[in-house]
Amino acid sequence: MANPAHFRHSAKQGNLSLEDMLLTFNNGLGMVLAVAPDAVNAMMQQFNTHDEPAYIIGNYNHARLQTLNGRGKHHGQ
Repeated sequence: MANPAHFRHSAKQGNLSLEDMLLTFNNGLGMVLAVAPDAVNAMMQQFNTHDEPAYIIGNYNHARLQTLNGRGKHHGQ
């Protein structure tokens, strides 16, 4: 894992551990792909075949949109 000088300097000045730094600051993702669930394994295999690191970082769950009406009550849409 890269640990650039500015990252080390900030950690030292803030008296923060590497773990705290990694949990606190956005370290960038580089590229994000949204892939259908049934295509995840094939996509991961493609990255592995080309020795490219790839990680599953989350999933999408469809949910009904809810809005607040200003009095603290919500109404589904």
